[in-house]
Amino acid sequence: MIAIGDYALIRIDLNTTSSGIQVKNDGIGHCVSCSINEDLEGRKVLIDMNHKHHEFREHLVVNVNHILLVLGDVE
Repeated sequence: MIAIGDYALIRIDLNTTSSGIQVKNDGIGHCVSCSINEDLEGRKVLIDMNHKHHEFREHLVVNVNHILLVLGDVE
């Protein structure tokens, strides 16, 4: 999949808390595709979850203006 325009495709992983609760979206994900800024691809990012984002399977389609931080490279 490839994001087009001002959008990025972010893969969101399930995180499990110490009490066993699975949290789908804490705002941290891995940028899979970003045509407007290819430097973001393959990086862990923090996105602003106060906006509505489209979901597709385990991915979010996010406007690049809603990416707040680059947290680092994907391990």
